[in-house]
Amino acid sequence: AHERLAIVDPKSGRQPLFSKDGKLVLAVNGEIYNHRDIRKQVEDKYEFTTQSDCEVILALYREKGAGFLEDLNGIFAFALYDMENDRFLIGRDHIGIVPLYQGWD
Repeated sequence: AHERLAIVDPKSGRQPLFSKDGKLVLAVNGEIYNHRDIRKQVEDKYEFTTQSDCEVILALYREKGAGFLEDLNGIFAFALYDMENDRFLIGRDHIGIVPLYQGWD
């Protein structure tokens, strides 16, 4: 189950978010406080399709792989699927303000 905290760009930031090429899929809840700075850093390398603060997660993953988490400032929990590499990345803010649960059936 997932419910987005729609603060920035609630209309075009609907989820899941897909990268322009459709190879990355992201479900996220939270707010990325430094999204404007990150967007400026990667706008020459990544084509954004929304104004959502959370789309920077896709851009950073594309640029840095899983090591991008240190670049995020905010409260968030997310699940990202990389179709090309058949890899899931699940993460949350360092304090765990936005909870993240995992389950198996």
